[in-house]
Amino acid sequence: MSRYRVVLAVLVAVTFLAGLVTAVTPTTPSTPAASAATSRADAVRALLDRRARAVLDRDESAFTADLDPRADSGFRQRQRDLFRNLAAVPLAEGEYLAEWGSGAVVDL
Repeated sequence: MSRYRVVLAVLVAVTFLAGLVTAVTPTTPSTPAASAATSRADAVRALLDRRARAVLDRDESAFTADLDPRADSGFRQRQRDLFRNLAAVPLAEGEYLAEWGSGAVVDL
């Protein structure tokens, strides 16, 4: 067997083995799925808390502070309209009920 064929065979074998090692190496997510879901729920809860406080305080800028400034202008206007409609209701307190994708209803 020529030297070229031996080198080629070794390179093919090394490449094959490297592919196997990569394919079977287990990967562990940086955060478990339950933890990520909890983080999302906490973020939603915090957002809704800020918005509820803004409605009770009649503070439109606080209500719209979490909106992406690059969001569609129509969406931003609908959010301002939503705030104005909610602020017109004489509320002393409020409550959110959220239905998550699992079907669970959570009192926020």
